[in-house]
Amino acid sequence: MQMRWYAGRYGLPATENMTIEQYVNDFLFINYEYAGTYISIRDMRDSLKISSKYLNKNDKNIMLLYFEFVLNMVYLLRRKILGTDHYNVASVNKLFNNIQLILEKLNYKIIEKNNYLYIVENDTSSSAISELYPELSEAVIEYRRFDLKGKVTEKRNILQTLSLKVESIEQKLKGTTYNPIANDVGNLYNNLHIRHDNFGGNPNNNIIDMSDEELEKWYDITYDTTLTALMICHYLEYNKEIDNLPKTFLLLFFFHANVVCQRRF
Repeated sequence: MQMRWYAGRYGLPATENMTIEQYVNDFLFINYEYAGTYISIRDMRDSLKISSKYLNKNDKNIMLLYFEFVLNMVYLLRRKILGTDHYNVASVNKLFNNIQLILEKLNYKIIEKNNYLYIVENDTSSSAISELYPELSEAVIEYRRFDLKGKVTEKRNILQTLSLKVESIEQKLKGTTYNPIANDVGNLYNNLHIRHDNFGGNPNNNIIDMSDEELEKWYDITYDTTLTALMICHYLEYNKEIDNLPKTFLLLFFFHANVVCQRRF
């Protein structure tokens, strides 16, 4: 980040120019809630493999990880800049907006959660579920993170969180015309090493023999099927109201007819 701004220290002439990275490192990083065990921005970038030597590799995931880092440093600057300091707002906004435009072209978007900006796939189903089921929002967002690809264990952990909700989904769908999807969801969670140990020797569990790549593919199918089931459950709630709609229309019709008759007499 090579943007420069005007920074004045307490009681001193405001003549110091610093990069965003230098400013955040020197004045804000020590109290950054997501600094973890990192002692400096350089330490963080080296650990995340987004220092200059890695950025030259022209790798999409490295680029996205770097973008997420930049977005959060800018976000930290906007939130925590010291009252005595100033920066070129237009230039910093332009930096932020340019990254946002690139992400949109790549079909990603920015999500804010607990003062952190995440880059996630721009998936309408995931967004809808996050709004309809706020308690699942964190898990749904986490599954769509760009850097989760290839991380089978992490995906399994998220699906285990979703499985707690799936148990109630299965009960709602059983006995309806959507019973087949309830069975599919149950089979996926029971036989893909999510609810049970399907790689061990427990004779009560179906044993599977899959590579991580194949298992990840099925985990993605499980995730998508879960979202579909959640949407159907929400529709069934509306369906009860829709079934009562003709009765409402009928009552309104009789009310209107009665008013008309009274006016005629």
